[in-house]
Amino acid sequence: AGSARRRREGTCARARVQALPARRWLHTSLHSSVIFRSAAQRIGAQPLVPEKVVADIEEQYKGVPSVKGMSSWFSGWGQGLGLSGGLSGLGLAKSIITIGGRQVRLQRVLAEGGYAVVFAGQDVSTGEGLAVKRIIAADRETADRAEGECQKHAQLRHEHILPFMGMTKQKRKDGGYEVYLLLPLCDGGHLWDYASTHSLSLRDKLRVVAEVASALAYMHEVPLAHLDLKLENILLDDDGGGQQRCLLCDFGSSISETMDCGSMSRKERLDLEDHIARFCTPMYRAPEMVDLYAGLSVGPPADVWALGCICYVLCFGVHPFGEASAVQIITAAWAPPRDRVCDASMLELIGAMLRPQPNERPEAKGVAAAARGLISDLASGIDEPQRIARL
Repeated sequence: AGSARRRREGTCARARVQALPARRWLHTSLHSSVIFRSAAQRIGAQPLVPEKVVADIEEQYKGVPSVKGMSSWFSGWGQGLGLSGGLSGLGLAKSIITIGGRQVRLQRVLAEGGYAVVFAGQDVSTGEGLAVKRIIAADRETADRAEGECQKHAQLRHEHILPFMGMTKQKRKDGGYEVYLLLPLCDGGHLWDYASTHSLSLRDKLRVVAEVASALAYMHEVPLAHLDLKLENILLDDDGGGQQRCLLCDFGSSISETMDCGSMSRKERLDLEDHIARFCTPMYRAPEMVDLYAGLSVGPPADVWALGCICYVLCFGVHPFGEASAVQIITAAWAPPRDRVCDASMLELIGAMLRPQPNERPEAKGVAAAARGLISDLASGIDEPQRIARL
């Protein structure tokens, strides 16, 4: 999985290089620490990238895997050349922005996606560590969508949902907008990185399922369906007792009503298809999201499906639909790896969440209750057959 992710990041970086005006391909090794200097020289953009800037970038990304550094650098550089993204990595120590009445100094890049950059920052007055999500909007429609994400997030208050702390919007000289969200800084990173570097016990896995399912159950009552639930959208933070707690984040793909594909117009179906294609990660999409012409409804059960995928990854270290094959997803054609062992009760829980028909999956609150029950059974020493029967 890590290798696949590195390949995706490398592909993303190469695509960004090709989009630059000179259209010159960079053959320099992705693992070379001089990639930034070579890039500047090869495409003839020296006036845009002076020596001091290159040195600043190299210093900022010291100790960061070079592929990630390159990806962030080219996305940022592209904005300076009129492309999407922004100069996300330059001069952050001097960048101060006011959000929700608080002055925040941006310090470093934490993560970067197709539509946003997340920075680690610090409250100028108190020194508190904070996170700032910057969304680049090329037009008013995109800016309105970003504000919609803020409004959805602001109404959510749950112990396992990342708190919303404020937002601000700024007009850009090119006519676009920058929308900034102020969020708590979670030192534990996201669940994908944590699960990749730690050995999780059965109790740990069940606790993740219980906490995320409880957050989803709350959202579904609002009502909101997340529609892009994945390990990278689950942050970890200290719960005050020395344990990591899960915090659900990133609500840009969420919808506020169940979409009945069987009764919607052609335009509505195309709009939903576009929304899913742009904002929902392929390998976590539920069958009803993959085939909108099946006449099923897209809503909360899709989140339960995604949680089933997460549970599978926690148990086996690989994704049940790693190639994102439409046929595999629609038919729910998954199976546990033959060379890996998983607790039978976890397999039953995964199987319940990965049912192809959305109305046959348990509700999120039922999943949370089942996971808590299994945790209680583990503490009580109840044997395996009884624990399976409880599901």
